[in-house]
Amino acid sequence: MTPVRGRSDLHLHSSESDGSLGPSALVDAAAQAGLDYISLCDHDSVGALRLAQRRARNHPVCVITGVELGVQADPAGGEGDSYRLAPGELHLLGYGMQEMRELEELLADMRLSRERRIMRILDRLSDAGVELGERDVRQQMQGSRVPGRPHVARALVARGYCRSEKEAFSQHLVPGRPGYVPRKRLSLREGVRVVTRAAGVPVFAHPGLGGRVHPNLSDAVRMGVQGIEVIHPDHSLAMMARLIRLARQHDLVPTGGSDYHGRPTDPALGEVTAPTAWVQQLLALM
Repeated sequence: MTPVRGRSDLHLHSSESDGSLGPSALVDAAAQAGLDYISLCDHDSVGALRLAQRRARNHPVCVITGVELGVQADPAGGEGDSYRLAPGELHLLGYGMQEMRELEELLADMRLSRERRIMRILDRLSDAGVELGERDVRQQMQGSRVPGRPHVARALVARGYCRSEKEAFSQHLVPGRPGYVPRKRLSLREGVRVVTRAAGVPVFAHPGLGGRVHPNLSDAVRMGVQGIEVIHPDHSLAMMARLIRLARQHDLVPTGGSDYHGRPTDPALGEVTAPTAWVQQLLALM
């Protein structure tokens, strides 16, 4: 196999889910940042991939197919790993999928479920005296096709109910708070299966959020996860070193990326990259 050269970011989000840039604009920005290998990993969507790969023909950029699935494992994690994750929730990255019909049908059902969930969240917030309308949420989507809790959080900030998105989550949108509505999720086993059936490589996303290793990592390995995201903006150097050791222990391919959404607080494209040797290992599994 020809050695992979260049700089790589294997975790980007477009407006197909909750990113601010459209697929073509994101590829353009990645090329301008000097990235050679990227992967668009939109939440529960692969709709941006074909457009991104077509755009990449205009640049020396290789787009690896990707997706980020929210899946449910045993809720042994207690309160979750961060304000973004519910108890027992983890995120699963899929790379290199080729046979995507089954995956696309499943994701279409999940997107419809997400739409319905937002309406239930708004109803519950209203019952708690927080008046937020669907239009308020849509105004925060910035071209995203599917609304999610981050858009509700931004709307809460815009309407003056909260000072930050993190505060909006902690006060209104996490388990035990008035605006929380559980989302229909695949099980961890189902998530691994659907990525594998699409000829993809399942990878555990950002397992070190909150300063500790996700308690379901061992379960994920037993169920067939083949990689682990080591490099992530929310992982400390100590956490990344620990995850490298776990990757070696469990014979997992390490990956990394910026988890770029285009938010003001995100690292700039090109600031968070994965070693090219890791991309080589990932490509070898496809």
